[in-house]
Amino acid sequence: MAMKRKHDASASIDHARPPPDEGAASTGPQASQSTPVEYYPRKRIAIACNVCRFRKTKCDAAKPSCGFCTDLGIECTYRKPTVGDRVKPAGPPPEALVNIERRLSQLEARLESTNQVVQNSMLSPSISTNSEVLLSHECRSRGSSVNRGVADYINANVSNPSVSTPVSYDFAYRQTATEALTARPSLLTFRAPPYIHVESWDYTAEFYDDEILADRSESPENQAPGLDYFARGCRILERLSLRTGSLPTLQCRVLQASYFKFAIRPMQTWNSITQAARDCMHLLTSRILERMSGSEQEAFHRVFWACSTILHELEATMKMHPTGLRHFHEIVSLPQFEEEDSGFYYFLAQISLRKFLTQSLEVVGYHSGRVIYAPVVTKELQKQVREWYDHLPSAVRFPMDATPVFDSRKSFLRGQYIALFVVLGWPSVLKIMEHGESGDGVLLDHETLTVTKDQAQGCIRGCCLFLSIADEQSMGRKMGTHFTLWAAYAMLATLIITFNCPALAFVEETRQEHHIRNAYEILRPWDHLPMIHRGLERIRILMRQAGLADMDGVLGEPPAPVALGPQTE
Repeated sequence: MAMKRKHDASASIDHARPPPDEGAASTGPQASQSTPVEYYPRKRIAIACNVCRFRKTKCDAAKPSCGFCTDLGIECTYRKPTVGDRVKPAGPPPEALVNIERRLSQLEARLESTNQVVQNSMLSPSISTNSEVLLSHECRSRGSSVNRGVADYINANVSNPSVSTPVSYDFAYRQTATEALTARPSLLTFRAPPYIHVESWDYTAEFYDDEILADRSESPENQAPGLDYFARGCRILERLSLRTGSLPTLQCRVLQASYFKFAIRPMQTWNSITQAARDCMHLLTSRILERMSGSEQEAFHRVFWACSTILHELEATMKMHPTGLRHFHEIVSLPQFEEEDSGFYYFLAQISLRKFLTQSLEVVGYHSGRVIYAPVVTKELQKQVREWYDHLPSAVRFPMDATPVFDSRKSFLRGQYIALFVVLGWPSVLKIMEHGESGDGVLLDHETLTVTKDQAQGCIRGCCLFLSIADEQSMGRKMGTHFTLWAAYAMLATLIITFNCPALAFVEETRQEHHIRNAYEILRPWDHLPMIHRGLERIRILMRQAGLADMDGVLGEPPAPVALGPQTE
């Protein structure tokens, strides 16, 4: 007991002494203010040794042996510290902090750019003021009441579509918002998913090589007539290219782009029309339009929508970067007309169809595991497109089947109309093929499976229907030939990919070879174009893989190329 009292006395003396930290902390307020926060003294919780804990005596927690164990001459052991007792780990190194700061700066920059895009899409006050001036002009149409009502319907559906354009776009290089997630075959690229047993391809670099060198490799005898006059006009236009606010310069740019489009020079078309679109956006952001007369504003509206239709066609086919022209769609009035003319009806119908197609590429797609496949959305879009057709005026109304129309405008609208249904139904085809390959199609409920099959069947039948009427635009050069060639190739590749697919056995057209034969024959006269020549080589590979190599007359030599002279529409 004496030994115990001796230990208690020594321990009480030791605890009565102020610890060094407390003495240092009482040196005055000036010293404490200059001390960094991390060096402030903190009360330390002593951990008793195992002997003192067992005997329930006070322990001075000295290391390596406490006073009690030292006096007794026994081994002093401490328990291992728990998580709460461990020393606070050291902070991250300076390099990590710098890296975090850099990444935060990048995120802030992206957020600012996204906010700017949203603000531009919602229109700034200055642009809204200009739009009030542009939209204040009343329609001067003197047509019949029936056709005027039709035009009003088209205007309303284009200016205020129920399927709104997204406020921000996927600005990934040469792709729309859904293209990176949706396997769509085209002349340039196709990324085959695992459930489609064909090789992927990417001819983007080769395509641009050919387009850049096209004007250097063409022989003089193959040049289109009047090329010297066109070249002289281009030189004059280049001297006036710095006149941003010149309406005649904008009109000449559209004519230049139309010539290149007629000649099937997509890259030159893009270069020319983007200059016109750039100047249109500059004018819409300024107040110059307020000082224009009514006729000049009407001419500008026609230039703007002509740029829009050509530009978005190239974006959809060449996978080019969006220029931002779509953000101005809601503030520019549609072209108006004083007389009933099929040309103006055709222009309005083309604008609305092109807008439908552009929006469909932005919101309709398919990727396994993503909430991008939406048959309900697709069904609603198809309903709106049918309503658009129901309100077409007789001047541009076309038959729904393959009946010849002998009118290049009607045939082109019919091709775009059918192509739109193919684009809307293609995600359902991918859905059926993937579930048929993996064998888990039972996961779809009966109603969803029925809708998906109907949309997939409509897509395949739409491909066959488009290819049966494509020769109306591909026989000779027309303004719609460029789009028809790209669309015909995509639908031909679609038919080969889905040929004899077990999951699509409910679609009769997937077992019919004559659709593929006819499509190949449509593209063969254009084999002299490098992009078509390369695409047909890929088609022959796909046909052999699908067991179609023994088709008589399909894999022979291509016929003579199509004449380069202009055709009367």
